[in-house]
Amino acid sequence: MEMAKKLCLDLPGGKVANGQKVEFWSCTGLDNQQWTFSRNSYNIRYAKNPDMCLDAGDYDKNQGKQLILWECNGQPQQKWAYDEEAYTIYLPDSMQDASLCLDVAGQSSKDGASVDVWKCNGLWNQKFWVPPGYAPITTWQDNTLCIDLPGGKVYNGAPLQIWPCNNLASQMWWFGVDDWRIRYSYNTDYCIDAGNYDSPGTGLFLWECNDKKEQLWGYDANHSTIYLSNMSSDESDRCMDALGGSPQAGDTIGSWGCNGYDQQKWLVQWYGDGLRNKLPQRHERLPLSKDGDVALEEASSAGTPESVLV
Repeated sequence: MEMAKKLCLDLPGGKVANGQKVEFWSCTGLDNQQWTFSRNSYNIRYAKNPDMCLDAGDYDKNQGKQLILWECNGQPQQKWAYDEEAYTIYLPDSMQDASLCLDVAGQSSKDGASVDVWKCNGLWNQKFWVPPGYAPITTWQDNTLCIDLPGGKVYNGAPLQIWPCNNLASQMWWFGVDDWRIRYSYNTDYCIDAGNYDSPGTGLFLWECNDKKEQLWGYDANHSTIYLSNMSSDESDRCMDALGGSPQAGDTIGSWGCNGYDQQKWLVQWYGDGLRNKLPQRHERLPLSKDGDVALEEASSAGTPESVLV
């Protein structure tokens, strides 16, 4: 859960216990800042122990009291909703009119700022970004190796590599079935781009997301391959490839003619909302709008997987 001030919801020391207070801290991407927001249960759960939920206690009487972690129990003080237009997280049952919002106490931007609920007011300390769900993408041959953005440095042309999985933000990706792009979790304006894919072995990199086919990917779950999904019928197939053969830490990730070898096999833990029955197939053109832009199909919200909060 990230704010404009770059503070994240944080469980101090990762200590899991009923009554453990929760605070805001500079975003680190570590386990103690990983949360899931389920659209089915409307709980905010601690990702490392999903039996524990963010709890507002007796919120109607104790506005401003620091929020805690507590075993998930389905009570109103653990039920949250998110307004995607106002960027507010609120208690749907509060005061019978959903008038209480998650809040950074005292509008403090300092590490250790208290998490509370307060009457919704639209100020910056009640605005939060809840990113879409994300997960690492690992090699099929060795699932302890992940696609990695070195140092988590985001810029046009930033190269990608294979690196030992570490659960940090630099290895978290959103593979969206709504637009078939692979976005970097900590800045979803940037996508994995194949660049000059006509030249085999060209390394992949980050680039600002756009409508070009170098950023449109599909996933073949049967063969565990990630491929460029909008190639024309007269172009050769191109698959994501750990260049250099058997995947090893430090290897460059590029595109290569699809061949079914292990260096082209990837484990995508899940992608998009998990509802699509049909992924774009190779040589299958995606539908185009009148303006020539890729037409996006509206995704159903039913059964949407949990979105990880960072």
